[in-house]
Amino acid sequence: MNHLKTMGLFGIVAIAVGMVGINQVNANMLGVADTSNAKPTEKASMLGHITLVVKDPLGHIKEYRQTDNLVTNAGTDCTGSVLFGATHFGACGSSPTTFTNIGLSTSNLESAAVTDTSLASELTSAGWGSSCGLLRANAGSVSYTTTGSTSTGVTNPNTNVQISRTFTASPSPTCTGTYPVSLNSAGLFDAASAGDMFAEHAFGNAVSLNSGDSLTVTWSITLS
Repeated sequence: MNHLKTMGLFGIVAIAVGMVGINQVNANMLGVADTSNAKPTEKASMLGHITLVVKDPLGHIKEYRQTDNLVTNAGTDCTGSVLFGATHFGACGSSPTTFTNIGLSTSNLESAAVTDTSLASELTSAGWGSSCGLLRANAGSVSYTTTGSTSTGVTNPNTNVQISRTFTASPSPTCTGTYPVSLNSAGLFDAASAGDMFAEHAFGNAVSLNSGDSLTVTWSITLS
């Protein structure tokens, strides 16, 4: 009797081991089992972060802020279009390119949404000529840093891309804007004007610039 119980126990263990083995493989269309390379904990993500530094004409820091941003549907769509030539949301323009232009706005973006395609109340040449130094015509500088192992996948590498631009509220007599100016939001674009907007951010409390002040906006995009 004990012999039969032992054989029965071995049978249960054998079935359990067999089920575990089945769960570790995938069957293709021909019924041949393929080993699975997927790791449930692995996933790709794209996170945005923004830093604001305001300085007076002498270089003294007046304000420092940092927080996350809102990535738009167009930003996600354009990423796929630039990388693979495909569209998803259909929000991206016909010729997307790199996102290196930062625009400033007086709008507080109370109704900011992923469906936004432009920055409300953005400073343009209509009210702020190029001599004022606050337009997004000039692209920001781009830098990259990578952390984590890139060898055998023991640790997934994280790549951080930073787009930074310093705006100076020029005291030029040809500037058509009026100081102080209250800035409430910013956007990251792929063109000097119009174009696609990758992300936008509301500052919360307005950033005030007097003539001669500077505002450095650094957009950090982390890919992991």
